Amino acid sequence: MITEIPIFKKWYLDGKYHGSADGFKLEVELKHVMARYSKKYLGTKMGVSSYNNVLNHFSFTGCLINNSDYEGDYTFEMAEHQNAPELKIDILSTDKHGSNMVNYGLFDLTDRLLAPRIPRPHRETFWGFKDMQLDEDYIIKPKKFANEKLMIEEWNNAQRFVASLITGDAPPSITIRKMASKHYTSRTKRAFTHYNHLVRTEFLLLSLHDKNFRRAIMTALNRGEAYNNLYRAIAILKNGALRGNNTVEMEIWNQCTRLVSSMILYYNTYILNELYEKATDEKIKAYLLSLSPGAWIHINFFGYFRFFAEGFYEEIELWIQEWNDFEGIEDLLKKQKKK
Repeated sequence: MITEIPIFKKWYLDGKYHGSADGFKLEVELKHVMARYSKKYLGTKMGVSSYNNVLNHFSFTGCLINNSDYEGDYTFEMAEHQNAPELKIDILSTDKHGSNMVNYGLFDLTDRLLAPRIPRPHRETFWGFKDMQLDEDYIIKPKKFANEKLMIEEWNNAQRFVASLITGDAPPSITIRKMASKHYTSRTKRAFTHYNHLVRTEFLLLSLHDKNFRRAIMTALNRGEAYNNLYRAIAILKNGALRGNNTVEMEIWNQCTRLVSSMILYYNTYILNELYEKATDEKIKAYLLSLSPGAWIHINFFGYFRFFAEGFYEEIELWIQEWNDFEGIEDLLKKQKKK
Protein backbone atom coordinates (compact mmCIF):
# COMPACT_ATOMS: atom_id res chain seq x y z
CA MET A 1 0.00 0.00 0.00
CA ILE A 2 1.33 3.41 -0.96
CA THR A 3 0.45 4.84 2.46
CA GLU A 4 3.09 2.56 4.04
CA ILE A 5 5.94 4.33 2.22
CA PRO A 6 7.42 6.84 4.72
CA ILE A 7 7.76 9.74 2.26
CA PHE A 8 4.03 9.57 1.49
CA LYS A 9 3.27 10.72 5.02
CA LYS A 10 5.70 13.62 4.60
CA TRP A 11 3.47 15.02 1.86
CA TYR A 12 0.57 15.67 4.23
CA LEU A 13 -0.30 19.37 4.37
CA ASP A 14 -0.10 20.66 7.95
CA GLY A 15 -0.33 17.05 9.13
CA LYS A 16 -3.81 16.52 7.65
CA TYR A 17 -5.32 14.53 4.81
CA HIS A 18 -5.74 17.52 2.51
CA GLY A 19 -6.87 16.42 -0.94
CA SER A 20 -8.34 18.03 -4.01
CA ALA A 21 -11.10 17.26 -6.49
CA ASP A 22 -11.02 18.45 -10.05
CA GLY A 23 -12.32 17.40 -13.44
CA PHE A 24 -10.94 17.81 -16.93
CA LYS A 25 -12.51 17.29 -20.33
CA LEU A 26 -11.74 14.31 -22.54
CA GLU A 27 -12.74 13.85 -26.14
CA VAL A 28 -14.55 10.62 -27.08
CA GLU A 29 -14.04 8.58 -30.22
CA LEU A 30 -17.69 7.66 -30.70
CA LYS A 31 -20.82 9.63 -29.91
CA HIS A 32 -23.08 8.07 -27.30
CA VAL A 33 -25.55 9.03 -24.59
CA MET A 34 -22.93 10.26 -22.09
CA ALA A 35 -21.02 12.49 -24.49
CA ARG A 36 -21.75 16.23 -24.48
CA TYR A 37 -20.40 19.31 -26.22
CA SER A 38 -18.08 21.71 -24.42
CA LYS A 39 -17.20 24.65 -26.64
CA LYS A 40 -14.69 26.09 -24.16
CA TYR A 41 -12.55 22.94 -23.84
CA LEU A 42 -13.41 20.71 -26.82
CA GLY A 43 -14.55 23.17 -29.48
CA THR A 44 -16.94 21.43 -31.86
CA LYS A 45 -16.14 17.95 -30.54
CA MET A 46 -17.98 15.88 -27.96
CA GLY A 47 -16.57 14.43 -24.77
CA VAL A 48 -16.90 13.63 -21.09
CA SER A 49 -15.28 14.84 -17.89
CA SER A 50 -12.90 12.77 -15.77
CA TYR A 51 -13.48 13.76 -12.14
CA ASN A 52 -10.70 12.72 -9.74
CA ASN A 53 -10.11 12.94 -6.02
CA VAL A 54 -6.35 13.42 -5.49
CA LEU A 55 -4.51 13.00 -2.19
CA ASN A 56 -0.72 13.42 -1.98
CA HIS A 57 -0.41 13.26 -5.80
CA PHE A 58 -2.38 9.99 -6.07
CA SER A 59 -5.90 9.67 -7.46
CA PHE A 60 -7.66 7.39 -5.00
CA THR A 61 -11.12 7.83 -6.51
CA GLY A 62 -12.32 8.86 -9.93
CA CYS A 63 -15.30 8.60 -12.24
CA LEU A 64 -16.61 9.85 -15.56
CA ILE A 65 -19.41 12.39 -15.72
CA ASN A 66 -20.90 14.12 -18.73
CA ASN A 67 -19.92 17.68 -19.49
CA SER A 68 -23.34 19.08 -18.64
CA ASP A 69 -23.23 17.73 -15.07
CA TYR A 70 -22.13 20.08 -12.31
CA GLU A 71 -18.99 18.82 -10.54
CA GLY A 72 -20.16 20.03 -7.13
CA ASP A 73 -23.02 17.51 -7.17
CA TYR A 74 -20.47 14.66 -7.10
CA THR A 75 -17.98 16.12 -4.61
CA PHE A 76 -19.62 14.77 -1.44
CA GLU A 77 -20.32 11.35 -2.96
CA MET A 78 -16.68 10.85 -3.91
CA ALA A 79 -15.40 11.96 -0.51
CA GLU A 80 -17.92 9.96 1.54
CA HIS A 81 -18.49 6.73 -0.40
CA GLN A 82 -15.66 6.16 -2.84
CA ASN A 83 -12.65 6.77 -0.58
CA ALA A 84 -11.16 3.93 1.45
CA PRO A 85 -11.87 4.17 5.22
CA GLU A 86 -8.17 4.61 6.05
CA LEU A 87 -8.00 7.53 3.59
CA LYS A 88 -10.78 9.66 4.98
CA ILE A 89 -9.97 13.16 3.75
CA ASP A 90 -10.02 15.88 6.41
CA ILE A 91 -9.97 18.82 3.98
CA LEU A 92 -11.01 18.78 0.34
CA SER A 93 -10.08 21.66 -1.96
CA THR A 94 -11.74 22.36 -5.29
CA ASP A 95 -12.26 25.24 -7.66
CA LYS A 96 -15.55 27.12 -7.42
CA HIS A 97 -17.31 24.37 -9.40
CA GLY A 98 -16.85 22.02 -6.44
CA SER A 99 -19.25 23.88 -4.18
CA ASN A 100 -23.02 24.36 -4.30
CA MET A 101 -25.87 25.33 -1.97
CA VAL A 102 -25.43 22.35 0.39
CA ASN A 103 -21.85 21.02 0.17
CA TYR A 104 -20.34 23.15 2.95
CA GLY A 105 -22.98 21.94 5.38
CA LEU A 106 -22.68 18.31 4.28
CA PHE A 107 -18.92 18.29 4.76
CA ASP A 108 -19.24 20.00 8.15
CA LEU A 109 -21.76 17.45 9.45
CA THR A 110 -19.47 14.58 8.42
CA ASP A 111 -16.39 16.04 10.18
CA ARG A 112 -14.75 17.35 7.02
CA LEU A 113 -13.95 20.77 5.64
CA LEU A 114 -14.71 21.87 2.11
CA ALA A 115 -12.02 24.38 1.19
CA PRO A 116 -12.35 25.65 -2.38
CA ARG A 117 -10.13 28.33 -3.85
CA ILE A 118 -11.87 31.68 -3.56
CA PRO A 119 -10.28 34.05 -6.12
CA ARG A 120 -11.98 37.24 -4.85
CA PRO A 121 -12.88 36.83 -1.16
CA HIS A 122 -13.58 40.56 -0.76
CA ARG A 123 -16.57 40.13 -3.06
CA GLU A 124 -18.09 37.29 -1.08
CA THR A 125 -21.19 37.67 1.08
CA PHE A 126 -20.76 36.95 4.79
CA TRP A 127 -23.63 35.56 6.86
CA GLY A 128 -24.34 35.79 10.57
CA PHE A 129 -27.15 36.07 13.14
CA LYS A 130 -29.22 39.18 13.70
CA ASP A 131 -28.57 39.24 17.43
CA MET A 132 -24.78 39.35 16.98
CA GLN A 133 -23.23 42.27 18.86
CA LEU A 134 -20.62 43.72 16.51
CA ASP A 135 -18.63 46.86 17.05
CA GLU A 136 -18.96 49.52 14.37
CA ASP A 137 -15.18 49.50 13.88
CA TYR A 138 -15.20 45.91 12.62
CA ILE A 139 -14.00 45.74 9.03
CA ILE A 140 -15.75 42.46 8.21
CA LYS A 141 -19.45 42.30 9.02
CA PRO A 142 -22.27 40.01 7.89
CA LYS A 143 -24.48 41.39 5.16
CA LYS A 144 -27.12 38.67 5.39
CA PHE A 145 -28.61 36.89 8.37
CA ALA A 146 -29.67 33.31 8.91
CA ASN A 147 -33.14 32.43 10.18
CA GLU A 148 -32.22 30.78 13.48
CA LYS A 149 -35.81 29.84 14.32
CA LEU A 150 -36.31 28.07 10.99
CA MET A 151 -33.02 26.20 11.37
CA ILE A 152 -34.02 24.91 14.80
CA GLU A 153 -37.47 23.83 13.60
CA GLU A 154 -36.11 21.98 10.56
CA TRP A 155 -32.97 20.55 12.18
CA ASN A 156 -34.39 17.02 12.53
CA ASN A 157 -35.36 16.95 8.85
CA ALA A 158 -31.93 18.25 7.90
CA GLN A 159 -30.29 15.45 9.89
CA ARG A 160 -32.46 12.88 8.12
CA PHE A 161 -31.40 14.35 4.79
CA VAL A 162 -27.71 13.98 5.70
CA ALA A 163 -28.24 10.47 7.11
CA SER A 164 -29.89 9.35 3.85
CA LEU A 165 -26.82 10.53 1.93
CA ILE A 166 -24.42 8.76 4.30
CA THR A 167 -26.25 5.42 4.07
CA GLY A 168 -26.08 5.64 0.28
CA ASP A 169 -29.45 3.95 -0.34
CA ALA A 170 -29.80 6.29 -3.30
CA PRO A 171 -26.88 7.82 -5.23
CA PRO A 172 -26.01 10.98 -3.25
CA SER A 173 -25.19 12.88 -6.43
CA ILE A 174 -28.80 12.56 -7.62
CA THR A 175 -30.25 13.69 -4.28
CA ILE A 176 -27.80 16.59 -3.98
CA ARG A 177 -28.53 17.69 -7.55
CA LYS A 178 -32.24 17.91 -6.77
CA MET A 179 -31.69 19.57 -3.40
CA ALA A 180 -29.34 22.20 -4.84
CA SER A 181 -31.54 22.94 -7.84
CA LYS A 182 -32.95 26.47 -8.00
CA HIS A 183 -36.28 24.99 -9.11
CA TYR A 184 -36.78 23.08 -5.84
CA THR A 185 -37.96 24.88 -2.71
CA SER A 186 -38.92 23.68 0.78
CA ARG A 187 -38.54 24.71 4.39
CA THR A 188 -35.88 22.05 4.94
CA LYS A 189 -33.87 23.24 1.96
CA ARG A 190 -34.12 26.86 3.09
CA ALA A 191 -32.97 25.96 6.62
CA PHE A 192 -30.08 23.82 5.38
CA THR A 193 -29.05 26.49 2.91
CA HIS A 194 -28.83 29.03 5.74
CA TYR A 195 -26.70 26.59 7.72
CA ASN A 196 -24.54 26.07 4.62
CA HIS A 197 -23.97 29.83 4.33
CA LEU A 198 -22.88 30.02 7.98
CA VAL A 199 -20.33 27.22 7.52
CA ARG A 200 -19.11 28.86 4.33
CA THR A 201 -18.66 32.17 6.17
CA GLU A 202 -16.61 30.42 8.85
CA PHE A 203 -14.38 28.95 6.12
CA LEU A 204 -13.95 32.36 4.46
CA LEU A 205 -12.88 33.93 7.74
CA LEU A 206 -10.40 31.12 8.37
CA SER A 207 -9.02 31.48 4.86
CA LEU A 208 -8.60 35.24 5.22
CA HIS A 209 -6.92 34.88 8.61
CA ASP A 210 -4.46 32.05 7.88
CA LYS A 211 -2.07 32.47 4.95
CA ASN A 212 -0.62 28.98 5.52
CA PHE A 213 -4.11 27.57 5.05
CA ARG A 214 -4.47 29.44 1.75
CA ARG A 215 -1.07 28.13 0.67
CA ALA A 216 -2.14 24.57 1.53
CA ILE A 217 -5.26 24.97 -0.62
CA MET A 218 -3.18 26.04 -3.61
CA THR A 219 -0.70 23.20 -3.05
CA ALA A 220 -3.50 20.63 -2.99
CA LEU A 221 -5.01 22.05 -6.19
CA ASN A 222 -1.63 22.13 -7.92
CA ARG A 223 -1.17 18.44 -7.12
CA GLY A 224 -4.52 17.75 -8.74
CA GLU A 225 -3.50 19.67 -11.86
CA ALA A 226 -0.20 17.75 -11.98
CA TYR A 227 -2.16 14.49 -11.91
CA ASN A 228 -4.36 15.69 -14.78
CA ASN A 229 -1.23 16.41 -16.82
CA LEU A 230 0.09 12.91 -16.13
CA TYR A 231 -3.25 11.43 -17.17
CA ARG A 232 -3.15 13.34 -20.46
CA ALA A 233 0.43 12.21 -21.09
CA ILE A 234 -0.58 8.57 -20.68
CA ALA A 235 -3.58 9.01 -22.98
CA ILE A 236 -1.54 10.81 -25.65
CA LEU A 237 -2.58 8.48 -28.48
CA LYS A 238 -5.45 9.78 -30.64
CA ASN A 239 -5.26 13.11 -28.83
CA GLY A 240 -6.29 11.48 -25.57
CA ALA A 241 -9.73 10.48 -26.86
CA LEU A 242 -11.50 7.87 -24.76
CA ARG A 243 -12.33 4.65 -26.54
CA GLY A 244 -15.41 2.54 -26.09
CA ASN A 245 -18.82 2.00 -27.62
CA ASN A 246 -20.76 2.61 -24.41
CA THR A 247 -20.45 4.05 -20.91
CA VAL A 248 -19.09 0.83 -19.37
CA GLU A 249 -16.30 0.46 -21.93
CA MET A 250 -15.31 4.11 -21.51
CA GLU A 251 -15.24 3.75 -17.72
CA ILE A 252 -12.98 0.70 -18.09
CA TRP A 253 -10.65 2.72 -20.33
CA ASN A 254 -10.64 5.54 -17.79
CA GLN A 255 -9.90 3.24 -14.86
CA CYS A 256 -7.10 1.51 -16.79
CA THR A 257 -5.48 4.90 -17.41
CA ARG A 258 -5.79 5.67 -13.70
CA LEU A 259 -4.16 2.32 -12.91
CA VAL A 260 -1.18 3.09 -15.17
CA SER A 261 -0.82 6.52 -13.57
CA SER A 262 -0.84 4.91 -10.11
CA MET A 263 1.96 2.56 -11.12
CA ILE A 264 4.05 5.46 -12.42
CA LEU A 265 3.41 7.45 -9.24
CA TYR A 266 4.31 4.45 -7.07
CA TYR A 267 7.53 3.88 -9.04
CA ASN A 268 8.59 7.51 -8.63
CA THR A 269 7.55 7.58 -4.98
CA TYR A 270 9.62 4.48 -4.24
CA ILE A 271 12.71 6.08 -5.81
CA LEU A 272 12.19 9.41 -4.02
CA ASN A 273 11.71 7.60 -0.72
CA GLU A 274 14.97 5.64 -1.11
CA LEU A 275 16.88 8.83 -1.92
CA TYR A 276 15.20 10.67 0.95
CA GLU A 277 16.11 8.04 3.53
CA LYS A 278 19.74 7.89 2.35
CA ALA A 279 20.14 11.69 2.47
CA THR A 280 21.73 13.23 5.56
CA ASP A 281 21.60 16.92 4.64
CA GLU A 282 18.32 18.59 5.65
CA LYS A 283 18.43 20.87 2.60
CA ILE A 284 18.62 17.88 0.30
CA LYS A 285 15.76 16.22 2.15
CA ALA A 286 13.64 19.36 1.80
CA TYR A 287 14.47 19.48 -1.92
CA LEU A 288 13.46 15.83 -2.41
CA LEU A 289 10.17 16.46 -0.61
CA SER A 290 9.44 19.35 -2.98
CA LEU A 291 9.75 17.08 -6.04
CA SER A 292 6.60 15.67 -7.58
CA PRO A 293 6.24 11.92 -8.23
CA GLY A 294 4.15 12.84 -11.24
CA ALA A 295 7.22 13.46 -13.44
CA TRP A 296 7.42 11.29 -16.55
CA ILE A 297 10.42 12.65 -18.47
CA HIS A 298 12.36 9.48 -17.61
CA ILE A 299 9.54 7.16 -18.72
CA ASN A 300 9.02 5.93 -22.29
CA PHE A 301 5.27 5.61 -22.84
CA PHE A 302 5.83 3.97 -26.22
CA GLY A 303 8.14 1.23 -24.98
CA TYR A 304 7.59 -2.40 -23.98
CA PHE A 305 7.00 -3.16 -20.32
CA ARG A 306 7.20 -6.25 -18.17
CA PHE A 307 4.97 -6.56 -15.14
CA PHE A 308 5.46 -8.83 -12.13
CA ALA A 309 9.04 -9.53 -13.20
CA GLU A 310 11.39 -10.95 -10.57
CA GLY A 311 14.09 -8.70 -9.22
CA PHE A 312 12.15 -5.48 -9.79
CA TYR A 313 13.09 -3.92 -6.45
CA GLU A 314 16.65 -5.22 -6.68
CA GLU A 315 17.17 -3.49 -10.03
CA ILE A 316 15.87 -0.21 -8.66
CA GLU A 317 18.06 -0.44 -5.57
CA LEU A 318 21.14 -1.14 -7.71
CA TRP A 319 20.34 1.95 -9.75
CA ILE A 320 19.86 4.04 -6.61
CA GLN A 321 23.19 2.82 -5.22
CA GLU A 322 24.88 4.60 -8.11
CA TRP A 323 23.81 7.80 -6.34
CA ASN A 324 26.62 7.32 -3.82
CA ASP A 325 26.63 11.06 -3.24
CA PHE A 326 24.33 14.03 -3.80
CA GLU A 327 26.76 16.34 -5.54
CA GLY A 328 24.36 16.88 -8.43
CA ILE A 329 21.58 17.97 -6.10
CA GLU A 330 23.95 20.17 -4.10
CA ASP A 331 25.07 21.95 -7.27
CA LEU A 332 21.46 22.49 -8.25
CA LEU A 333 20.64 23.96 -4.83
CA LYS A 334 23.59 26.35 -5.12
CA LYS A 335 22.36 27.54 -8.53
CA GLN A 336 18.87 28.13 -7.15
CA LYS A 337 20.29 30.05 -4.21
CA LYS A 338 22.24 32.36 -6.56
CA LYS A 339 19.06 33.12 -8.50
